[in-house]
Amino acid sequence: MSDLFERRRIRSQPTFHGRVSTNRADTGFQNYLNLTADNQKVHVFLDWVEQHAVTADPDAGIVEIYYGAQLVTLRGRVEIKLERD
Repeated sequence: MSDLFERRRIRSQPTFHGRVSTNRADTGFQNYLNLTADNQKVHVFLDWVEQHAVTADPDAGIVEIYYGAQLVTLRGRVEIKLERD
């Protein structure tokens, strides 16, 4: 039987509060390079749903994704979570 008062350490994912982008022409590209060079995997969430984003900016509340061949900007609550590779 499990102990009801067992204290498990819940480890939350670290978050990043700057702009990230896989687009070389974007200002967030350098942040993306620095994070990946540090073996961090970047996860972008828009309104708690993970997105395959090209660009994410939590301060502006925008995520850019490809919808077919077109680049689309979505607005909402943006969170960037990091995971160690």
